[in-house]
Amino acid sequence: MRAAKSRRLADSIRDRINASEWAEGALMPNERALSRDYGVARNTIRRALLTLVEEGLLVRHVGRGTMIAHRPDTEATDLLKTVHLLMQITPLDLMNMRMILEPQIGAAAALAAGRTEQEALLAAMQATEGKGAADPDALDRAFHAAVARATRNELLGNLQEILNTLDASHNRRGPDRKTDLGARARIQRQHHEIAEGILAREPERAAEAIKQHLSTRASNLLTGGASPRLDLPSATAPAPQAKDMDLEARLMGVMERISGTSPLDIMQVRTMIEPQVAAVAAANARTTDIELIMEAHQAASRCVDMEQFEKWDGILHKRIFESTRNDFLTVLHDVLYVIRTRDRWMRAKRRTFTEDRRARYCVEHQELCDAIHFRNTEAAAAAMKRHMVSVGTFLFGG
Repeated sequence: MRAAKSRRLADSIRDRINASEWAEGALMPNERALSRDYGVARNTIRRALLTLVEEGLLVRHVGRGTMIAHRPDTEATDLLKTVHLLMQITPLDLMNMRMILEPQIGAAAALAAGRTEQEALLAAMQATEGKGAADPDALDRAFHAAVARATRNELLGNLQEILNTLDASHNRRGPDRKTDLGARARIQRQHHEIAEGILAREPERAAEAIKQHLSTRASNLLTGGASPRLDLPSATAPAPQAKDMDLEARLMGVMERISGTSPLDIMQVRTMIEPQVAAVAAANARTTDIELIMEAHQAASRCVDMEQFEKWDGILHKRIFESTRNDFLTVLHDVLYVIRTRDRWMRAKRRTFTEDRRARYCVEHQELCDAIHFRNTEAAAAAMKRHMVSVGTFLFGG
């Protein structure tokens, strides 16, 4: 119980540091002041501060106190950290991520695909039907990449590339028996159904076809011999470091492209994904998670400066993702957050930020927090959807 309290306290102090409540090099409030501020014993404060010292966020100087550590420019570091988290995703977690993202991608493709994208999709589908294909899994990934490109959303295309890159890495690392002729024929039929839904401009049909397709792939993953976790390389495995470095380089290239995504593309993706995340959070959040979400909402409500409000708004959404208790969703937040702090996003925020809109966002945050608190998954999804639509309207249509 004490460990859980100190971890929660460390999370809160870490977020306040990341929100620049204290400047780099500044002295932290002493243990007595923090104990009074948080209403906990000083030994709990001490354990939380020790955690942050070990993380490198704080530095202790004898006779001076605890200070905020100086940190270098974090853009490349943040990208690399996210890449390393992606590399740790297991095949099972990857399939969970695909089940959330790809039906949404199919629906978006049905609404957005032009003639060029439709022709490319048909070509990719026909390629998967070639007899004697040397690598049917690679052709399947190419088909899904064509679906993502048909959305005309750069971010969705890059997210699909991440999924495909990790899928290829997992197939390399572990046994794969998904090339059974019967299973291959079934997958080819499913490709047809997906393509037909997209070409007919029926988003619900396309999304459902992708769900069915991924259910087949998930079944093959669980029963076809693939390991539910990454196989550890044996002592005699050839140059695993080189392979890991190649995977890291490929993912880093995608993340660098993602960091330049337009605000319009990121808003479309957030509107697709975050209502589902809010519903999962309402189902899975622990009491301490809900308290941390409310703390971030209250901190944002006190901010009148746009930069400070944006930081606490980001922390609020981060804590909602984390409260899902799903690792793949937490990593997905990190991928999306890479964009929120870039200049193009912040310029759009500054152009549209007003006191009335800040107040509107706070009301929407309260509705969202209440829905999660009362474990109402439908209300949480609806509240998040309203909030995302509101943000998008203010940024691009207000």
